[in-house]
Amino acid sequence: MKFDFKKLGDFPATFECKNDIQDVIDGKKPENPDSLWMNTDSFSQGLGNGAIKNINSLGESIIINGVAYVKSTDQAASDYYKLAAGKKFMTSWIFLIRKEVKPSYQISADDKGQRCKVIDIYQAIYEKIKVPFVVSGVINFANLKAAAIAKAPILGENIFEHKETYYPYKIDLKNVSGAIVGVAANLANVNENLGKKLKKVVYYNPLEIEAGRLTTHEHILILNKIVKAIEEVSQIDATDVQHLFTDSEVNSFNLNIYTINEIVLC
Repeated sequence: MKFDFKKLGDFPATFECKNDIQDVIDGKKPENPDSLWMNTDSFSQGLGNGAIKNINSLGESIIINGVAYVKSTDQAASDYYKLAAGKKFMTSWIFLIRKEVKPSYQISADDKGQRCKVIDIYQAIYEKIKVPFVVSGVINFANLKAAAIAKAPILGENIFEHKETYYPYKIDLKNVSGAIVGVAANLANVNENLGKKLKKVVYYNPLEIEAGRLTTHEHILILNKIVKAIEEVSQIDATDVQHLFTDSEVNSFNLNIYTINEIVLC
């Protein structure tokens, strides 16, 4: 697949990360649930976990165009494993892009009968810029592979050591579209200070088939129609939110690329 890569300017950016992804993986219960509430007023995009109601429903979450989309994990509730959206939500871990942050590059490809994998796009980006980066945008998938956590990670159990409970379902969908927010880094090629912060965001996922030199973390908002740019995504188009696997096959895409200069821990 031939990529169209454009430089928009030199805009190295600072991002925000609340808490540590490893605490989610370990199922650590937050000490003060009331402190988990936040709103999206200052943020354009993000990925993390989230709930609209309470801590027992913490599931996959993504922020697109200032709206938080979450997938409930409260098995006792009528909205279990369903999508909800809003500007106010709770989260025990999230990575955030502020509204004023600008992308330094764009990368796109049209559907001309060729395919690549999400990890191939990441590798192509990294070969160009050689620094950790964030992507947000839209992808049309030939084959989307993903999974969504099915139980709130708050019981002190490692979610991957108990994957039969936390990840009993995977999806494998043909010819669907979605909006993505993802982070990728070559952890062996960053300074120690930034590397420690990146490890609170990206991680090796044992559910993934492929592992390369880039360590990543990405969520996908599945849409009911094709859109050309992330700015066109609206709440009425959203059908589901999942953790995206990077071996998913892509027909076409349009992504913004943000270079990571710093991550502020909050």
